[in-house]
Amino acid sequence: MKLFLNLSTKFEINKIYDEQDVNFILRRWSTYDDYPLLRRSLVDFGFLSRDKYGKEYTLTNNNNNVKK
Repeated sequence: MKLFLNLSTKFEINKIYDEQDVNFILRRWSTYDDYPLLRRSLVDFGFLSRDKYGKEYTLTNNNNNVKK
């Protein structure tokens, strides 16, 4: 969970990201090659939200509830 908490700090509050933006950030800040898995996990664990079309991502407020 610490990995996702750390990656979530690379996103700005109230900013809308498209999938390419999210992928770029994940490739920049992680050495893990499967950035689509990281992106999906950030959504699944509640760090990012994704619109119903899968085109827009935003940082959620749930980051404060994660145990560090």
